[in-house]
Amino acid sequence: MAEDRTIETNFGALIPLLTDTRQVIDVVEQGHGHTGWIDRPYTPENSADDIAAVLQQLKVARADVLGFSSGAGVGLRLAMRHPSRVRRLIVASTFYRRDGLVDGFWAGVEHASLDAMPEVS
Repeated sequence: MAEDRTIETNFGALIPLLTDTRQVIDVVEQGHGHTGWIDRPYTPENSADDIAAVLQQLKVARADVLGFSSGAGVGLRLAMRHPSRVRRLIVASTFYRRDGLVDGFWAGVEHASLDAMPEVS
């Protein structure tokens, strides 16, 4: 299990169910959990390219990809930008069009900050 609590919190019960039949690689996106920040914009495209690079480095030709929330958006971008790397794609709790969200969502995100995030319990 990764040291990052976001993996444990979101997938801690699921990962042990998969490890008997699959190699599980958990990746925390730039700017999430305990990852450091780098000098480039955070975009789903950059994160998809990062995931493709991880798969290449680990010599994983094709992967079954599960993405949740922003990770699901990254999974969609990975499948579009690097289709040869994705065997199956599961996306959960994401959107594919900006106009599909509830009114006020994007206005709220414009001024989002870490200080406004709820405490982890």
